[in-house]
Amino acid sequence: MQRAATGRPTASVETGRMTETRVTGDVSAGRVKKHRCLAVRTSEIEARATLEWGIFPERRDFHQEGYIALPITNAAIPPATMTQIADTLVVLFTRGMSLREWATSGMLSRELAIYRRLLDVFGRVVFVTYGDRGESRFLDESMSPSESGRMAVCGNEPRLPIDDFEATLPTRLEGLLKTDRTVVVKSNQMSCFAGAVGLVASLGQGGRKVALVARGGYLWSWLAAHTMGPDSAEAVEAAMREGGLCRAAAIVVGTTQEMVNDLSWRYTLNADATRVVPNYVVIADPPTLPAERERNLVLYAGQLAPVKRVHLLIEAIAIVKASMGEGPVLEIIGAGPERERLVAHAKTLEAPVVFRERIPHQELVRRMARCAVYVQASETEGHPKTVIEAMATGAPVIVADTPGLGDVVTHGATGLRLPAEPRVFAHAIESLLGDEDWRELLGSAAATAARSQYSLDRVVAMEIEAHRAALVRAGVGEGAPVAERAAA
Repeated sequence: MQRAATGRPTASVETGRMTETRVTGDVSAGRVKKHRCLAVRTSEIEARATLEWGIFPERRDFHQEGYIALPITNAAIPPATMTQIADTLVVLFTRGMSLREWATSGMLSRELAIYRRLLDVFGRVVFVTYGDRGESRFLDESMSPSESGRMAVCGNEPRLPIDDFEATLPTRLEGLLKTDRTVVVKSNQMSCFAGAVGLVASLGQGGRKVALVARGGYLWSWLAAHTMGPDSAEAVEAAMREGGLCRAAAIVVGTTQEMVNDLSWRYTLNADATRVVPNYVVIADPPTLPAERERNLVLYAGQLAPVKRVHLLIEAIAIVKASMGEGPVLEIIGAGPERERLVAHAKTLEAPVVFRERIPHQELVRRMARCAVYVQASETEGHPKTVIEAMATGAPVIVADTPGLGDVVTHGATGLRLPAEPRVFAHAIESLLGDEDWRELLGSAAATAARSQYSLDRVVAMEIEAHRAALVRAGVGEGAPVAERAAA
């Protein structure tokens, strides 16, 4: 395999247009001119990606020979008109989750970013959380003066048992909504308040129009069946609640097409009642070049849970150490039930691993911008936020070829998508750490793809369209002023 070693792939990304990189130049002479583009052989999945960029033995038709130009897209979504579409958006948190937990995990500012933007089309946003009387402080400290009074918390201030707290929600929300005539109720995950369907029916009494958006970031029922067993009480409950929520919803939202397809056949959903809205990246700084990164830093950030298979990454870095010596280090940022076992595993293998607690999102992004390689080997993901964020910083990523991870990485173009085996990961890590030009190629293409496909602007437009569609399906006419829709 021969590969030209210099240059950075770039692509022009224009709002509303499909653009793609192309292989150009004089191939009759056996060499493609270095026009900063990638040709990716699609027929091979190897431990080291096949990047044919530069030298070919003869004239070839790339499409006939199994090569493709890598598409870098910014989907043609028309700019949303910033007129109010409903009075209030009610966001149902995952059962047991709170703003405090978002803040503790370092994700508060990131998670609030999209709701700040949705204030352009909603009168206000109300978060239904399971936090206690200190819950509103986390929101108050995050709001700007212009947002004050337009975002509110409906939390468990009296510290009631969870079932008792949920029993109060219809009455409490009725008091908060008061004269609001158009409302969207959205689940943050499918594992939200179990009485969501009944809540929507209760809030819809008296002529108020209420649309339910069943949003999930991952397949809750599948994960419960996989981790607890298909006949377990947890899996049965997850399937029952997920199915009830999806069937009752005006619109069902998933983060990937694969997830939406799965929900559709499980619960016999019509295609026009589903939408794909991916996760988004919020990164202001430009991508970081390899020369500005820590040359031997390999990074993973996320939960320390069995489904994440972090033990595989530890075993891979132990193999890298045996081959390359003491230089490379795996840094693991996160918390979870597997932490003690993973620390012991790393110690047994004498693997060069550093464990760090969860850190604020902005600090995590800065760490991603410093690593030489980002790695993740999960059994399954919804739409992995940490992977697309690492890509957006310009980090070359190595991921397992599994559901969710495989959806966001184009093998050999925006990263490496490999079998989940320690030796395969180790070989890929060694290869990337030893080749700065290759890291630059993959990192640059990854940043271009992530920032165009998952920008906050793009995802907000998709989110607004899903909410508009939900209101239409709930009987609220599209395009009329809110007051007219309420009177309809």
